[in-house]
Amino acid sequence: MGEVYHLVNTGKTKFPGSRQVPSGFLRSGGVILRCAGTANNRLEWVARSLGATFLDMISWIRDLDFGRGGLHIIINGPRELGDRHCRVCGTESESWNVLNS
Repeated sequence: MGEVYHLVNTGKTKFPGSRQVPSGFLRSGGVILRCAGTANNRLEWVARSLGATFLDMISWIRDLDFGRGGLHIIINGPRELGDRHCRVCGTESESWNVLNS
């Protein structure tokens, strides 16, 4: 948590006009969902204490968005992750526009 605090704080110091949006852990094959959720809750607390917006993707990435080993996101997972970041940041996802045109 100290490293995340330092990362967000450094970003805010170097780029004071930017919006900080750290993203949490994703669940994967060998990780218990409750453990990932607990870690994300702690990271969200750190982000909010520094005025940053936290993006918890656990509920947005589905099991079928992970590859066979359960470690890498595939299919719609990368696009969903990018689209969520863009919505939170208030920008439009270019990947979405390219894939749906």
